Amino acid sequence: MKREYLLCDGQCHLLQLNYDDEWGLEISMWKRAHAGGKLSWRERIRWCWHLITTGELWVDEIILDKEKIHQFAEFMKQLDKDIQK
Repeated sequence: MKREYLLCDGQCHLLQLNYDDEWGLEISMWKRAHAGGKLSWRERIRWCWHLITTGELWVDEIILDKEKIHQFAEFMKQLDKDIQK
């Protein structure tokens, strides 16, 4: 598996890219820190309860097959060319 992490410029979110030959590219977006500083005890308990009951952390995620990976790569290449002008 190939893996890459990209931290947003605002330092509060993280983009995680995982590639596996069997299922393709998984793109996940993680919230790195609570914007207002520490989470309240109520929020901490709510996050823990969510993890206990679902077995998953909150994350926005998408999985792309090889065709969509190519489409995504082409878009990013074009975007890179456009911003270099």
